[in-house]
Amino acid sequence: TDQFILPYVIILMAYPDSFCVVEGSTATIPCSFTHPKVHERTGVVVERVERVVWCTNNEFCLTTANVHGSSNLIVAQRFQYLGDRVRKCTLKIIKTVKQDAATYRFRFETNADKYAGRKGVVVTVTDGEVVKVRSSVTDHVVKEGGQVPLTCTSACSFDQLDVHWYRNGHALSETGPALHPSNLTNGDTGNYTCSLDSSWQKTSAPWCLVVMESELLFTILVSTFATVQWVGWKTQKKLHTHTHTDTHTHTHTHTHTQTYRHTDTHTHTQCLKQKQFNWYTSSVALKAY
Repeated sequence: TDQFILPYVIILMAYPDSFCVVEGSTATIPCSFTHPKVHERTGVVVERVERVVWCTNNEFCLTTANVHGSSNLIVAQRFQYLGDRVRKCTLKIIKTVKQDAATYRFRFETNADKYAGRKGVVVTVTDGEVVKVRSSVTDHVVKEGGQVPLTCTSACSFDQLDVHWYRNGHALSETGPALHPSNLTNGDTGNYTCSLDSSWQKTSAPWCLVVMESELLFTILVSTFATVQWVGWKTQKKLHTHTHTDTHTHTHTHTHTQTYRHTDTHTHTQCLKQKQFNWYTSSVALKAY
């Protein structure tokens, strides 16, 4: 925030001190400003704002190329002014590149004088290779009618970033860093991904969601629990009556357990099919003992 305190007047430009942008994404820098009704020295009535400018790495936006207000068409295509000439001065940066990292300042000119924010916004551009979907639901299986919170995370905060969501490669209407599917049905089953660019340049690995009927899920849970109890009893009995086979028994059980865990956490393009059968797989692996 830049604030100029002059006799009988306060000129305020409000924007974040710093801003993080993921390379290749689209970001919006929020900004607002106020101006005096009357010029503080000449007494001229300020009737209108005649020009607004965003620039980089220059204290008064006088000598450097402007990112908004520039005659350069290439620059104008990637930087969009979402504000007005009354109060709002928000700037949108489209498909950011490393060279966009700079200190951005806003300047406005009235019929009476010119004003520029000296402090500016320090914009950093980070590598967006690691974009992930996270959720508090760790087993990826939810019963019908339930809900699952999904969050798209990366090196930057997503408060002002454009986030796109997909299910099985198809774009969803929801946007923003968080997705909250609720009243789930079997039709919500699928691979969920998020992207910081609608052209898929920065897309996360898939997060698999399986929605199951309540009765089926209950049956599988009971079946799996019963199998675990049976194997536990059998193992304990073997260890008690056949001490010399203890090493073989432990190794064999460990192998099956590791295979199951690998299947449960594998999130490539076939993970959806694996998730649908992971409850059955666990039961079969245990019974194989």
